[in-house]
Amino acid sequence: ETNQHFRVAATLQYITEHTYFWVDDSSYFDAPALEKLALAFEEKIYPTNRAFFGSEWTPGIDNDPHLYILLAQGIGSRVVGYFSSNDSVHPTIREYSNAHELFLINSDQSLEAEYTYGVLAHEFQHMIHWYHDRNESTWLNEGFSELAVFLNGYGVGSKDYRYTMEPDIQLNDWPNDSNIATPHYGAAFLFVTYFLDRFGEEATQALVGHPDNSMRSVD
Repeated sequence: ETNQHFRVAATLQYITEHTYFWVDDSSYFDAPALEKLALAFEEKIYPTNRAFFGSEWTPGIDNDPHLYILLAQGIGSRVVGYFSSNDSVHPTIREYSNAHELFLINSDQSLEAEYTYGVLAHEFQHMIHWYHDRNESTWLNEGFSELAVFLNGYGVGSKDYRYTMEPDIQLNDWPNDSNIATPHYGAAFLFVTYFLDRFGEEATQALVGHPDNSMRSVD
């Protein structure tokens, strides 16, 4: 929320075949809940996302096939998680790059909440999509990340409901103010789920991987 960089001291707390789960040393966490979350990602979210959306860049910038998932404090009271493509670029080019295939989760969230599981699916889709189409329009990329949540069997919260309260917003627009973005998530999610229902998996996967952006790729 402050748009400032800062260092985090973190400890590797759980390892799976494809992931390293790191936890900010200043964060309290429930070890059994973290294990459950990590196994759900390894056994459910990782294969589901890859089967539908494709593979992330692997072995990637660090020549390591493991994904780095960091649970940290201080990333913003309204931020539940994020993927930054800067982390997939060498630090000589992007000074604050972590130089790993990495995404962050706000450690202030309950590790047992379904929403936290959904955030893992959401952010992993962003990582995959960046590898296949690095400049995709925000609205469509976010719609696919919400679709990833749905495909993994998790709820998308009230985003779709919020859209029904503001149905006149423009589909292919994205606000600069995160405080008003919720209905836009809902609009994008409902569009891509409609697209999937109407045209099927192959067409939707073709849309995910199409090099053009926004409505040009839809057309």
